[in-house]
Amino acid sequence: MIQRVQSLFLLGAVILCVILMYVPIYELVPLNDSMTLAAGQAANTKFTIFNSAILAIMNGAIGVLALISIFMYKNRNLQIRATNLALLINCGLIGLLFFSADSMSTTFQSKVHYLYGSYLPVIIAIFLFLAIRFIKRDDALVRSADRLR
Repeated sequence: MIQRVQSLFLLGAVILCVILMYVPIYELVPLNDSMTLAAGQAANTKFTIFNSAILAIMNGAIGVLALISIFMYKNRNLQIRATNLALLINCGLIGLLFFSADSMSTTFQSKVHYLYGSYLPVIIAIFLFLAIRFIKRDDALVRSADRLR
């Protein structure tokens, strides 16, 4: 089960979902001096995925679906569907993530600096896409072996 390539990609997606919970995604840097502290330092505000409940729920759903999908190796059609659903939710997460960053920047009149956490959902999407590809390849191999019998 874990020696299959698609299981490794799915496990990588689960690990990255857990990491995404704790790393900062973006920070807001003020454009004017109204958001400065009393000491004169700029109040840079870093945001994680926990700042928005819907982003945290979507990220958790991606991780859970990928983890469940690892153990569905006997039912490849269901495994493909679960991984496709996780990929769809991940695409929604990416869109919502950048939409929320843009709306926060206009609300607080500040500039958004994307941090390394904003690239993790893209890597998760790549891992999920590769897992789907290898699951389909494995399914085609099993079907061709069944034809020969």
